[in-house]
Amino acid sequence: MTHLSSFKAVRYRGIDGLSLPHLSQANLVTGVNGIGKTALLEAMWLFVGRYSPTLLWNANVQRSTNPVLDPVSRLSNGGLELHGGQNGSTHQLKTVFEKVAEVATPATAREATERNMMQLPVAGRIETYLDGQLVKGDFGGARPTPWGVVVHQTPVPPKPQPSCVIESTKFQLETPGEYLQRYSDMVRANQKEELTNAINLLLPRVKDLEILTDRTGESYLSALTKCGVQLPLHDLGGGIIRLYRLLLSLFTCRDGIMLVDELENGIHYSGLNEVWTRARQWMRRWNVQLVATTHSAECIEAAMAAFADSPEDLSIHKLFVSETTGAVEAVTFTGETLDGARDLNLEVR
Repeated sequence: MTHLSSFKAVRYRGIDGLSLPHLSQANLVTGVNGIGKTALLEAMWLFVGRYSPTLLWNANVQRSTNPVLDPVSRLSNGGLELHGGQNGSTHQLKTVFEKVAEVATPATAREATERNMMQLPVAGRIETYLDGQLVKGDFGGARPTPWGVVVHQTPVPPKPQPSCVIESTKFQLETPGEYLQRYSDMVRANQKEELTNAINLLLPRVKDLEILTDRTGESYLSALTKCGVQLPLHDLGGGIIRLYRLLLSLFTCRDGIMLVDELENGIHYSGLNEVWTRARQWMRRWNVQLVATTHSAECIEAAMAAFADSPEDLSIHKLFVSETTGAVEAVTFTGETLDGARDLNLEVR
């Protein structure tokens, strides 16, 4: 089983000690703004991808495209530590940054550019501990920044790891190259018809999808409507792009884990029941575990309706600040207690 059965952020941003002792196949995380819902998804993504240290620099984690020498310091004071249950056992990830040389910060952008053109000194290294053991072997990766170079060891996974995709709440009208590549991979795998049929269940106006090239040579995704009109997908609106990306990610995460920030973003509330009904079917068919944040009471109700006959497959986790400890904690509703989520003030809009 590649899914997460439990998770704990021992040290990560402002959710130190946050524990989810039970995770189902479908999980909704709710709570007030700033409580740490997005941070929880980031931490899960790093944990599932613990054999890929370069994820520390990913924009989804750093929340910035600006280069940084020490990616750990933005995420945790003194080192990042995450625990989780997966594949029937408990695993731990601990990552620290060790500075090995002082590198003066460039005074100007020009100086930073000039430094990038030179061979930069090694300024620090990432040390990764997996299940309490320091990763051994040669340092196999190096990542330059305007202030120096960080080297890190790349651990070798014991076996192929589950796919894990994180979908940010921010989405653009254009379709980035990574999504075009995912779509191309599905076409080559002879899964285009399956994808198109699934999209058509939610978007009846769309008959077919195709990658085309404009006059400048840029590739884009085009939708063929039932009226015979061919339009760039973004002409049909941001909500349609959001649904397309979510569906494509479900295909991509077969036998893996999908993390979505603000699942309802861009989707009209009237379509949430249909989205959840289809999502449940696809998750079961493709063995995908979903962990999503939400601010929408309608989204929670739609999920509960979709899993009414199997409430043990859905968990609703409410994050809150403990009046006793001041730390972020969670209360979970699932199975026989799932109905109790309706009676609780979930503090969502």
